[in-house]
Amino acid sequence: MVIKDNPSQNDPAQASRAPSPHDGKMKKALRYIDAHLSDELRLEDVAAHVYLSPYYFSKLFKKYQGIGFNAWVNQQRMASAKELLCHSDWSIASIARNLGFSQTSYFCKVFRQTYQVTPQAFRQQINAGSQTESF
Repeated sequence: MVIKDNPSQNDPAQASRAPSPHDGKMKKALRYIDAHLSDELRLEDVAAHVYLSPYYFSKLFKKYQGIGFNAWVNQQRMASAKELLCHSDWSIASIARNLGFSQTSYFCKVFRQTYQVTPQAFRQQINAGSQTESF
């Protein structure tokens, strides 16, 4: 998982700014999200975990991560899905459930939007590639 500690990390113009009092809260929020990817993650719950209002946490999250909360959570889930498809024999439905998706069809839709291929086709490509490498 890629965690930006603060927005100045990739912005030389802000590189000399003093650490924000919210840096620790964002790190705590990102650790919480990472530990709960398999759960239903709601912005309100994560905001409460770091003692911020949902509105303020949403703004702060976008400032730090560069994208909105739900998009970022889906991005992390898709990265995990890709790893599981490559390195496990779990069914696609099991992967979807273990990453917090209640509907396999929605998981497949998000995966396809992210990688322009279905999870099944992605796994087949990986398996075909590993078979040709073993010869």
